[in-house]
Amino acid sequence: MSGLFRCEQMSYLQFHIPAESAPAFVSELGHQGTMQFVDLNEDLQSFDRRYMRDIVRINDIERQVKIIEGYLDSHDVEYDSFLSEDDIKRSPDRDIVTELEKNIGQVFKGLSGDIRVEEELSKDLRTAEDFEYVLRQTDQFLGHQQVAERALHKQKVDVVEPHLEESRDIPLLKMDIPVYDSSSQPKSAISFRYIAGVVTDAQRPSFERQLYLASRGNTYSLFNAIANEPKYTFIVFFLGQTLAEKLDRLAKFMGIHVFLTSDNPAHVETQLKECRERQEDLRHLLNRTRIGLNAQLHEVVQNISDWKLILMQEKGIRFTLNRFKVSQRNNILRAEGWCPTASKPNVQLALDRATAGRGTAPSVLSELDWKGLRTPPTHFETNKFTSCYQAIVDTYGIARYGEINPAVFTIITFPFLYGVMYGDVFHGTCLTLFSIYLILNEKSLARQRLNEFIASAFAGRYVLLLMGFFAVYCGLLYNDCMSIPIHAFDSGWAFEPHVVSNMTAINGTAAAIETSGFDAVQVSRVYTFGADYAWYGAENELAFFNGVKMKMAIIIGVTQMTFGLFLSLLNHLHFKDYVSIYCEFIPQFIFIMCLFGWMSFLIIYKWTVNWATRDFPPPSIIALMIDMFLNPGSIGEGAQMFTSRTLQSNVEVALLLLAFISVPWMLLPKPLILRHRNSQKKVFVMKEIKPLEAIVPFDGAAADGNRKANGMSVNGFGDSEDGDDLSLGQDRLESDHEEEFEFAEVMIHQIIHTIEYVLGTISNTASYLRLWALSLAHAELSKVIFEQIVVNIGFNSGNPIFIFITAPVFFVVTFAVLLTMDVLECFLHALRLHWVEFQNKFYFADGIAFQPFSYKRIISEFMEK
Repeated sequence: MSGLFRCEQMSYLQFHIPAESAPAFVSELGHQGTMQFVDLNEDLQSFDRRYMRDIVRINDIERQVKIIEGYLDSHDVEYDSFLSEDDIKRSPDRDIVTELEKNIGQVFKGLSGDIRVEEELSKDLRTAEDFEYVLRQTDQFLGHQQVAERALHKQKVDVVEPHLEESRDIPLLKMDIPVYDSSSQPKSAISFRYIAGVVTDAQRPSFERQLYLASRGNTYSLFNAIANEPKYTFIVFFLGQTLAEKLDRLAKFMGIHVFLTSDNPAHVETQLKECRERQEDLRHLLNRTRIGLNAQLHEVVQNISDWKLILMQEKGIRFTLNRFKVSQRNNILRAEGWCPTASKPNVQLALDRATAGRGTAPSVLSELDWKGLRTPPTHFETNKFTSCYQAIVDTYGIARYGEINPAVFTIITFPFLYGVMYGDVFHGTCLTLFSIYLILNEKSLARQRLNEFIASAFAGRYVLLLMGFFAVYCGLLYNDCMSIPIHAFDSGWAFEPHVVSNMTAINGTAAAIETSGFDAVQVSRVYTFGADYAWYGAENELAFFNGVKMKMAIIIGVTQMTFGLFLSLLNHLHFKDYVSIYCEFIPQFIFIMCLFGWMSFLIIYKWTVNWATRDFPPPSIIALMIDMFLNPGSIGEGAQMFTSRTLQSNVEVALLLLAFISVPWMLLPKPLILRHRNSQKKVFVMKEIKPLEAIVPFDGAAADGNRKANGMSVNGFGDSEDGDDLSLGQDRLESDHEEEFEFAEVMIHQIIHTIEYVLGTISNTASYLRLWALSLAHAELSKVIFEQIVVNIGFNSGNPIFIFITAPVFFVVTFAVLLTMDVLECFLHALRLHWVEFQNKFYFADGIAFQPFSYKRIISEFMEK
């Protein structure tokens, strides 16, 4: 049996194929996704492999495509970056890599050139605009030339930044500067100079500091902010040629553009006119460049997805071909790998298609015997519904080849246990509607880049669907809708009013005070479905629901763990491991049934008895189980369950004996039987073993004849230079000697396994009480949120405004706490119950995942990045 219950049967295939046909063959298999190739070149470094040069070429082309995508993003050109299975194309027979390398290289070169031109034109335009700002400030700046010259000659200040009234952005350092008088201009041999330019907002503090350090404070600087730009125009006055050279080097070092100096004084009107004309020319050229560039980018948009897809396909083909063994003598490639047995005809068809009409030597496909030599990978056929449940199981571990797949049962048990913890009609309905929305819009959502939270919910939309369904179902069982019971059927209880008179003393005189109330009287009918709403609001409401949910949790847990044990029985039968059946399954089943199976029976039996007709009160299950261990053979007070105390005591003693006997039964027989079998096997091998030369002849003719007889050499394909086509008999002989039986290791393993099962049975059963605990927590949270926000703040206030305000607050808190955090909490606890409490009874989870070469998988992994 194969499919989802057990993994697909696998075959180990070997191919001999001409190198010219190999890429087409691998491409055909990439479309099928049915072949996992084994790396036959593990001894080679990556750069020594045959197709590594092609991979490097493809990486370079992908780098160019990524840069082109950056161009598209920077120019706000929209393009569809989503790749799907529908976009997969068949690889052409021609050398598509060389063709793409040429085409993409031309596009990349053209776009890069136009981008550089655009950047240079933009830079020149910004420079011209900055120059215009400087020219417009020149008269204002130079109007303070005499003040600066007088101040510098007198050396009154270190750094002077006068605040001009006509420019609010020019700071001043307060100083005492006399009014300028042309007749009193100082005479000096040191020339008076200035530089003017533009600095950015980030450059200004550093520039001012470096000016001070370079000139030792002997500069006079003015700054003026440019409107709507994080820039400043500046002018710096100073004395001397030496300082001029120093400031010129400083400006170049800091990347500051100096437009005017005292050596080339500005003719403002003329230069303004020339500057504006240059700006118009630059804008015209920049506009035409951008139009042409956008046209090229929109042409690229049509091809970008195809380029990426083809490059991924071709690189995947080369990576796979690097796993093939190369025969340098006749240019034949040898490949080996796994495929599902049912897909062998498809693999043969792919091989025929790849070699048809090429005029090359025929290819050969042969199936090798893998049993005892290799461990086959595990593969389950899934669809979009079952794949998410399979992912839950695979996250814990991959199933061993041939063992039962827990995902089959997880499809129902996982959402059911979640519903037991989360049971609420309203909250479950919200979860169901959300999952239905994701399912109905899955095609459009699959092509969008979703945030992490929504993407996780979308990936598990079918899990959420059943989680919501079972949450509604269990909510109906609990009769719980946001802590409000649903009056769907007639109650099994009737409430009769009563009046109670109590005598009390008032001012020393006895007086009767009457209080009214209701008595619950059970009627002959039973509530049709779920919990009776009469329990809500009763004094013993919490005790009733706690008892019911706690007992349900124990019964569900014992049932699921016992079911896991029977699945282990099916695994033992499948692998013909009868020793494990007699020495593990049977004692394990006896142990759990004698303890917790008995407890579950007592719970159900106690529910079915009308204790009003018995002469003794109903016992506590916990007290009864404790008394069973502490006082075996005797029934204490309050521990009697059956009318016959003798029958109960005899049953308890028998169960205890069987439970204690099952522990050494689990521990000792299996290691002893395995040791006996191993000793018998050694005697048989000593009698039957032959020399290695008798199994694998090493002389030339005999070895060649042996390989041909095994179908390993056809048309010269088996004449490999590295001599790697060894007989399977030799491999099997070596494998027999690889694993030696160690009784001490087996015994230690069995001791650990026995202790783990005995203690785990107790702890796992207790772990299922989380079903009760989380259900109680959800109900209490829902009740507190509703009563405190809606009832106490809203309705009890009698204020319509308060009622109106509390409604959105209630839904926000409900969404944040109960529809987000509590959903995740219950999900994680359900995950724990399956991974640990259920799967450890039968699931080894030490298998190898089947990872075929598949274009679908390549695209899926790319989109996840």
